[in-house]
Amino acid sequence: MEITIYCRQSADCPDKADRYAPRCGCPLWGEFNWTQPQTALDGKKLRQGQNKWTLKTRTKAEALRHAAKLENPEWQWSQLHIPKRKHRSRM
Repeated sequence: MEITIYCRQSADCPDKADRYAPRCGCPLWGEFNWTQPQTALDGKKLRQGQNKWTLKTRTKAEALRHAAKLENPEWQWSQLHIPKRKHRSRM
């Protein structure tokens, strides 16, 4: 899974037209495609296809560290929550 980091520009940001402005100070988000069935990762719902998550920072360095953690397959599998299926009794 590759994460693209972008800014969610505020209404009064001077760099509002540039989604990838490096130093505007707006919150940074990550965008990625999930190819597995719907599940939860780090307590957040993942659906198949495009997902957008806040990286909870305004600095590029911290966003890159958080994105690297999310891209790590070992971390992903340790955080996945796959709901258990309910078994129906047959009578």
